[in-house]
Amino acid sequence: MGLGRTYQSFGHIFVIVEGLYKVIKELLVAYLLQHGMRSQNHQCLITFFYKKNPDYETEAYLISQMSYYRNRLTYYGEKIPRVFYDKNKNEIDKIIQLIGKLIET
Repeated sequence: MGLGRTYQSFGHIFVIVEGLYKVIKELLVAYLLQHGMRSQNHQCLITFFYKKNPDYETEAYLISQMSYYRNRLTYYGEKIPRVFYDKNKNEIDKIIQLIGKLIET
């Protein structure tokens, strides 16, 4: 929590969101591998997650938003809006827990 607070106080929300997205992406990679599949891109990971778990449409949409912001940051240097993080930080944590549980089962 302390490191996150430090980045937040300096306005570096992008570091937090990018890091959380990387965690989700790697969990989705593990989830795909668990089903005997591999992916060539991030969108395939998100689509597979949604197709296997249609009840989690909201979560899949939030992961897509994170992917969008990560791409805008990586390729165009655009900042991730702080309001995005503030609004979604609890849901992002829940998504990480959810995918972890899906991998365990």
